[in-house]
Amino acid sequence: MNLEKANQLFGVVANIGVLLGIIFLAVEIQQNNELMETQTRAAFSERISESNSLIATNLQLAEVLGKPIADLTNGERIQRRAFRTRVLRNQEFVFLETSRSEIPIDFWKRNLDTVFNIRHWDQVKQDFNQEFANFIDSEIRSD
Repeated sequence: MNLEKANQLFGVVANIGVLLGIIFLAVEIQQNNELMETQTRAAFSERISESNSLIATNLQLAEVLGKPIADLTNGERIQRRAFRTRVLRNQEFVFLETSRSEIPIDFWKRNLDTVFNIRHWDQVKQDFNQEFANFIDSEIRSD
């Protein structure tokens, strides 16, 4: 009788141990997810800072981005397209690494604010992740 009670007690203790292990694992996974989200936001912030730094430290690029499209030389148009592609890549990164519902819709629309940028998107979208391209075309360009 005492042996049977001891076995039952050990069984209960073992089950509690398993339950505590599962809870511990769930907490660790949650913390890991939070850390990964923080790292993703930090990486995106760094990408945006790099793009802004390019504009801030390169007067010629700043002038190209500020010029009316009609006044751009062919070289300046290429430079502007390359910069816009970089910005789109940053947006693609955010799209693929986060829940887009966390991001204000203006963030997505900001890079398609002119006819030039829309034409550029139409020329390069096949080079982007298909899900991102579909999102831009259906959610952003539908307005």
